[in-house]
Amino acid sequence: MVSEDGVISYANEAFGSVFEWNCDEVIGETLDVVIPEEFRTAHNAGFSRFLATGKPHNVLNKALVLKARKRSGEVFNAEHFILAEKKSDKWIIAAVMRPLDN
Repeated sequence: MVSEDGVISYANEAFGSVFEWNCDEVIGETLDVVIPEEFRTAHNAGFSRFLATGKPHNVLNKALVLKARKRSGEVFNAEHFILAEKKSDKWIIAAVMRPLDN
């Protein structure tokens, strides 16, 4: 789970095993830790646009195949299913991700 500031607020053990992070270490980090560097600018622009307008650019509630980054720096293909909900005037964003590469 991620706050509307793009800060990781929750990660489960499956996240830790796939992304090579201890869950306690990743809490409080920005999403940059799992987004490959070449996609960060585009992600940040889309995330900012979503927060400003409340309208996602066709990314919520459907399976997306995107690149992800492990702690080691290894980049891999992953299926992402992203959800967002507004609670008390703040967005909470969650994603289910599964690696597609063997």
